[in-house]
Amino acid sequence: MIVQVYMPTSSHLEEEIEEVYEQLEEVIGVAKRKENLIVMEDWNAVVGEGREGRSVNQFVLGKRNSAGERQIGFCNERKMVEANTLFEQHRRKRYTWKMPGDRARYQVDYIFVRTRYRNHVKQCKSYLSADIKTDHNLVVINS
Repeated sequence: MIVQVYMPTSSHLEEEIEEVYEQLEEVIGVAKRKENLIVMEDWNAVVGEGREGRSVNQFVLGKRNSAGERQIGFCNERKMVEANTLFEQHRRKRYTWKMPGDRARYQVDYIFVRTRYRNHVKQCKSYLSADIKTDHNLVVINS
């Protein structure tokens, strides 16, 4: 099962963010426990550099924010891993969003897979030159 999500930014009300989490819970609750579940999303969250249990590996950018804390909790509770934190690659292959005016770059888009299927993931990285007009980079997973 593949699920695509866009999380509200920090400028939204907490109730709106909570509603999206509840909707996501409802959708992924349909997936069978042994089914490979892939959740791709723009979390608008920074999980920060460094390992965090089984859900976040060491190849991350930035300093963790509160939305990143919540995202990590989401992964841990559902036994999921953030696939684009698994592979060592140049920093330019990690960032997924560029702040307007090219002031800073962040990793805010993630692909999650169930921990039991993490060995199926061969690569996950961002591509800087997708042929669309956006401030986000395309994140691709190979399995």
